[in-house]
Amino acid sequence: MKWKVGLGVLAVALVAVVAFVFFGGYRTQRFDHLNAQDIDRVDFWFCTGEMVTVTEPDEVEQVIDLLQSLKLKPWFGNGKAGVLCHVEFYNEAGEMGRVYYGAGQIIEGDRVYNMDRDYGDEFRALFYELKASNP
Repeated sequence: MKWKVGLGVLAVALVAVVAFVFFGGYRTQRFDHLNAQDIDRVDFWFCTGEMVTVTEPDEVEQVIDLLQSLKLKPWFGNGKAGVLCHVEFYNEAGEMGRVYYGAGQIIEGDRVYNMDRDYGDEFRALFYELKASNP
């Protein structure tokens, strides 16, 4: 009988640890692998169908800085709640990656991440700033 109680306590502790790790705090390291030196071009698409292409390293760095500033946590979901914008990264060999933003979520490949707050204003401001400097 004691082993059943011990096993039950162990199972509850394991579930608590997994829940804490998975649903714990928001993380910012998701896009730390992006480096402006490795990216030759960024296409920034907005929901209106407008697109701006940036190739200058300092402008590419602005896009990367915004993505790296996001506080994300993994989430279950299909990520089909609506897309405000998406960003495509290209290197010399071709497409390198694509990130979608919409409805408080970031979608990268088949992974969906929730954010600590709505970053729509930041994405919108950066898009129009880049568009103004790249007519």
